[in-house]
Amino acid sequence: MPAPPFRVVVADDHPQLVESLRALLAPAYDVVATAHDGHGLLRAALEHHPDLIVADIAMPGLNGLDAASQVKARLPGVRLVFFTIDEDRDTVAEALRRGADAYVVKSAGVGALIDAMRDVMAGTRRVSWS
Repeated sequence: MPAPPFRVVVADDHPQLVESLRALLAPAYDVVATAHDGHGLLRAALEHHPDLIVADIAMPGLNGLDAASQVKARLPGVRLVFFTIDEDRDTVAEALRRGADAYVVKSAGVGALIDAMRDVMAGTRRVSWS
């Protein structure tokens, strides 16, 4: 496992959320890149080789599930946390099938996201609901 601070890519189609997460995570994580769509996530991951990706599912162009599949195929060791509004259990199952290490619904809050990030970097999978 890499040593802290872990290198993180954050991807969400809402720029204010991306910047808020960047600021919130900066004290404990090295946010090496951000993206606002799945294609940007894929480019950022391949360029920066992060330890961890925090991504939304519903993004324009290439959605988070498809982007995650492509990232995991090229960077199998990267850890992936979905932070999304989608509470559909089939979507959760699909995300985990495609390599997600954690799935956190946004209504669970940023604290649940940070807990999930810590857990996956320690080797534990996590699903958090509101």
